[in-house]
Amino acid sequence: MSDGEKKMKKEAMVITIVSIFLLISIAVSPIMGEKVLLNQDSLILPIGQETWAKTYGGAQDDVGIDVKQTRDGGYITVGITYSYGHGKKDVWLLKIDKDGNETWNKTFGGEEDDWSGCVQQTNDGGYIIAGFTESYGAGWADCWLIKTDANGNELWNKTFGGVGDDYFYLVKQTSDNGYIAAGFTKSFGSGGFDGWLIKTDDQGNELWNRTFGGMGDEMLKSVDKTPDGGYILSGETTLLVPPEYPQAVWLIKTDSNGIEEWNKTYLDTEFPFLRVEGEIQQISDGYLIAGYGRQYGSDTEDIDVFLLKTDFNGEMQWNKIFGWANSYDIGWGIHKTTDGGCIIAGGTNKYSIDTWNRNVWLIKTNKYGGTQWTRIIGGSYDDYALSVQQTNDGGYIVGGATMSYGNGIYDVWLVKTNSRGRYSYNSQDLLINHQINSMPQNQQNNKLGYQQNIQYLQDLAMGYQMTNR
Repeated sequence: MSDGEKKMKKEAMVITIVSIFLLISIAVSPIMGEKVLLNQDSLILPIGQETWAKTYGGAQDDVGIDVKQTRDGGYITVGITYSYGHGKKDVWLLKIDKDGNETWNKTFGGEEDDWSGCVQQTNDGGYIIAGFTESYGAGWADCWLIKTDANGNELWNKTFGGVGDDYFYLVKQTSDNGYIAAGFTKSFGSGGFDGWLIKTDDQGNELWNRTFGGMGDEMLKSVDKTPDGGYILSGETTLLVPPEYPQAVWLIKTDSNGIEEWNKTYLDTEFPFLRVEGEIQQISDGYLIAGYGRQYGSDTEDIDVFLLKTDFNGEMQWNKIFGWANSYDIGWGIHKTTDGGCIIAGGTNKYSIDTWNRNVWLIKTNKYGGTQWTRIIGGSYDDYALSVQQTNDGGYIVGGATMSYGNGIYDVWLVKTNSRGRYSYNSQDLLINHQINSMPQNQQNNKLGYQQNIQYLQDLAMGYQMTNR
C-alpha cells in the first residue's frame, strides 16, 4: 500500500461526533505551572526483564485499547477488530503469554458495531469486559458487560440502556464478586448525556444505578473503590460559556450506594479544553488523573499531555503539562508505579514524517510529577498507545495500534519494555527508541475549575463528546 493510500484510509476512519454543552456555575482553583526537565538516561539495561514488541491482526483494522498483566505472568488485551468476527466491528479479546506469543483469541459481537475499552481478570481466573453494543439491547447503542471463563469462553453477557445511546467506559470487580461500571447515558438522567454508574451482582444483574448531571452533557470515564467502601469517579464536563465552551476535568466521590458526597471540576485557563483518559490512580495521599488539552486559541495540532494530582478531598495539589509547541501530544493511559510516580502512554507527532502520523510516547514521572525519562517508539506511519501498566518485573506493558508494522492497515501492538522504557529489537523490528533530553516549559497561570465534559473514546481516532452533571 502506498503512503497516499494509507493516509486516505486513515482519514476515512476518523469520526467526529457533535459537541454538547453544559452551563454550570463553579469556583476556579488557580495553579501555577513550572518547568519540567528530563534527567539524563542510563544506557545500562536492567537484568531479568523481558522485552519485546509484537503485532496481532488481519488484513483490516485492529486496535488494542486496554492491556493488563495476568496472574500467570502473561497478558490480556481487549479492543476492536474489523478483520475477524461477525459484524462491522467486533470486540476482540486476546490472551498473550509472557513472551508476547498469542495463546488464544475470541471475538464478541453481532451484525453492527460493537466496542470494548476495558478488561479485568476476575477472582475466578476469567475476565470481565465493558463496552457498548449496537447489535443487541434496547437502543441504538447500549452498555455491554461480557463475562468469560479463563479461556475466553463467554459465560454471560448483559446489556443496559434505553432508547437512547448508552456507553460503558470501564468496569471493575468489587469485593462481593459483583461489578461496578462507569460510563454515560442518553436514555436516563436530567438531559443530554449524563454520567452513569451501575452496580451489579456476580451474574451481571443490576442492583442499582445512578446518574450524574444536569441539562447538558456529562460522562464518566473511570471508577475505583475507595478505602471507606465508596467510589471515586473521574470524567469530563462542558461549560456553556461562549465563545469557547471550555471542557474540564470532573471528579466525583460517592458512598457505597453511589450517592454523591462531593464533586470537583478543574480547568486550566491557558488550556481550556481538557479531556480525561485512562483510569484514575489512587496513591498514598490522593488521586492522579491524566489526559490531554488544547491551548486557548490554538488549532487541533497544538495539544499537550496533562497530569493532575489531588488530595483525598479533591483539592488540587499540583498539575504538570508535557509537550512541544505546535505538535499533537496525547496522553491516553496512566498507571501508578512502585516508586511513587507514574507512567503515562500516548502518542506524539513531534518526530513523525508528517502531521498525520504519530509515534508512541512514554513519560515516566516521580511522585511530584517531575519527568524522569521519556521514550518515543514507532515507525514511518501512525503508531500510538492507549494503555500502559507496570509489570511484576518492574518493566511496562504498552498496548495500542500500529500502522507501521503488521498485516493490516492498523494492527494491535503490544510492547514490553524494561524499567527504563527500553526493549530489545531485531533487524526486522528496528523502531525509533529515542531519549528526549529536554522538555518544554509548563504553561503558566493554569487555573482549573470550570465544569464541562467532552468524551473522546479513542477508537481509530473516534471521539465521543459528553459532559458532567
